Parts: sequence; structure tokens; C-alpha cells
Amino acid sequence: MHVELADDLLESQDTRLGVLALIAFGQSERHQVVAEDFQAWRAWAEAQIQDRLVQDELLEALSDGESRAAIGPRRQSIRVSANGQGLTLSDAVTLLGYPLRVFLENGRNDRDFLLAFADVQQRPLLDTAAERGWLVFETAGGVNEIVARLIELKEEPFGRFRFYTVFDSDSRQPNALSHDAQRIKEALAEHHTLTPPAPAPLGDCLKRRAIENYLDLDAFIDWLESAIPNKQQAIHAAWKNKTPDAAWRRGQKTHALYAALALREVTDVEVWSCLDFSKGRGR
Repeated sequence: MHVELADDLLESQDTRLGVLALIAFGQSERHQVVAEDFQAWRAWAEAQIQDRLVQDELLEALSDGESRAAIGPRRQSIRVSANGQGLTLSDAVTLLGYPLRVFLENGRNDRDFLLAFADVQQRPLLDTAAERGWLVFETAGGVNEIVARLIELKEEPFGRFRFYTVFDSDSRQPNALSHDAQRIKEALAEHHTLTPPAPAPLGDCLKRRAIENYLDLDAFIDWLESAIPNKQQAIHAAWKNKTPDAAWRRGQKTHALYAALALREVTDVEVWSCLDFSKGRGR
């Protein structure tokens, strides 16, 4: 989360511990913490904090927050202020202490999917956040349960700021969300109206039907062939001769390899996006 410290905090006599707590979140890189006027906060640090090492760490954390904000992705933002033009120090410390909860239909398999798609810069950051308890992947169950979670969050003064959800579109045809996916999107839209500030998305609907539709088919075929080395030639021959029964009789992995070879011939991305891979059916 991007956190801006308003200059009016400098006028309060009771800000030091709260400010140090917020800046500690920035120093650990859990959040981006920046000052409204860096030079004003430098003067405050020099006047209020006698320990030079603490001064340097405070200013380094604020400077680092500015640098990361300039080059990093857009984050949800809050402003911390003493005059009511943002969160109070106490509320900000509480809010930033909450983990970011990621609601998934399956907290184990869907988590692995999301991490697998992270790039080389994102992955270590996500791994670190999960190891330190800043990021928590939760199984929210099916669509009905995700909607129920979103309804419950409306009553949480802080938790409703600190969640994200990723869910299947279940599209049976291009650009057509299922009724259940549409319900989640509507619940998320309502959260945007109830929990300002919420400039960043609170969730994402997969553009394809489900996680399985993002499968790297060549990698899957390589894995299947390595799992059934004594049968792969027979399955390739069955596909070439269009004799699926020869594959179906040999077991689940041979069945999957035959189907994968057939899918490799499908070049229409829209078709790929809507196939029901999870059930092994084409529609």
C-alpha cells in the first residue's frame, strides 16, 4: 500500500511513536511510505530524534518509498493526517498491520497458478511477503462463498481495505461471463463505493474460462510423455490414425496425451479460452 504522511502531522506533539511505526512498515518494504514534503520531515527528524542512526534510517525509508513509488506499479493509496483529511495515525497503524488476504476458489492450486505466472521480479517479492505473513492466500470455496466473504467484509472497518480476489470467468463463449462471475464483479463494484479510497482493483476475473485454459500445452505434453515413456509412441500413432479408443483404454495419462495432441491442432485462441479443460470436455 502507498502511504503519504501529511505535513500537518508534524504539528502534533503525540506523533513520534505512531510515525516511527508507519515508517518501520516502509523500512521493511512491506508498504511504500512517503512524506508530503521530504525536507519538512527531515527537519522534524533532526529536531525530534536524537539518535542519529534512527534519523538516517527514517529518512532512508522515506527516500526509498519515493523511489519505489516512481518506478513501481500503482498501489492502493492512503493519506495519514491529523486534520481529518485522511486516516488518523492510530487507524493507519492498525490498517497497515493487516495482511493482504487473497480469496481464491482453491487456496492451494490457484495460489500455485498465480505464483507460476509471476515474473522474475515479482516472484521473490511475493514469496517474501507470504513467508512473513504479509500476504495470505485463502480458500474461499466456490462463487457463492466468495460473494458471502465480500458481504462480510463490508462490516470490517480495516479488513475491507486489505483483500483481493481472483476468480474464473466460466465463459462458455468469448467475452461472456457466467452468472456467478458477474455476481462477484457486482459485489466488487459495490465495495469500491463503500470503502474509499479504493483506486486500485480489489479483484480480477480471468479472461479465459478457468485456470486450466492458461496451460502451456507443449510443457504439458512433455510432462505426459516423460510420465508414460513406454506408451507415448502408441499414443502418437493413435492420434495420427485418429483412433482415440486406443488411447482411452490405456489409462488417464494416455487419455490426456491424446487429448493434448488434439488440442495442439486448435489455433483459434477464442476456442482455447472457452474449452472446459477441468472436466475434460470441449464445451
